[in-house]
Amino acid sequence: MQDTCKCCGKAMPDANDIPLTQKLEIMELFIVSYTHEVRSFFTAIHGALYYIEKGIEKDRWLNLTKQSTKDALSLIENMLTTVKLKEGKLAITLLSESFHFTNWLFPFITTLRENPFFSKDIHVDSAATLEKLHITTDKIKLEQIVLNLVANAQKYSARESYINILCYTVDDYIIIKVTNKGTTIPPEKLKLLFTLYYQADAERAGVGLGLYLSKLYVDAMGGSIDVNSKDMLTVFTVKIPLQPII
Repeated sequence: MQDTCKCCGKAMPDANDIPLTQKLEIMELFIVSYTHEVRSFFTAIHGALYYIEKGIEKDRWLNLTKQSTKDALSLIENMLTTVKLKEGKLAITLLSESFHFTNWLFPFITTLRENPFFSKDIHVDSAATLEKLHITTDKIKLEQIVLNLVANAQKYSARESYINILCYTVDDYIIIKVTNKGTTIPPEKLKLLFTLYYQADAERAGVGLGLYLSKLYVDAMGGSIDVNSKDMLTVFTVKIPLQPII
């Protein structure tokens, strides 16, 4: 018996009905996405090993290597478990866990600050109401969302500027805003930023996957992600439910 879509009630395509070329495209997308998500961790490890070899702050860079290796392994396991090829597209599932939000956020941002991959300073503003807040979601994917947004902000930031992360709650949602100062993105490009392989500036490094994957993850969490760009400030706003939406 053929499965039907829970949203619209229409019959879903059988795996055998999907053309081989489309299957190969989706497999390629999974491999490229997988590589994109672990790349920054290995960049950090490579940079840390350089400093260790030079004998510069060995303990600091050794700790970063250990943490980046641990994070990379967690990410690999998470992606293998939760990102599947289904019905001709990438299907995202969640591995939910409950954790203290600020106890997760600040150490995670500290790790980003120490990552040789990031050259911009990162400022974090957290509402006082978050001090005792717990959230239940896929922590690894939340980390990747923030990581991808910070990496994107760094790429388009003006010199001698910094990246600002603002966190607060509205109703039953956590709001995370990532802001950078740089060139204003025109409206016609804003609409395309979450499109697969799209780059607002083709001359910049990257393959146009970070924002696309971030939207996939946010959608799977039952949240939303938006972007606004005005007066040289670009703001990405992520809205994630504090508890899984059943």
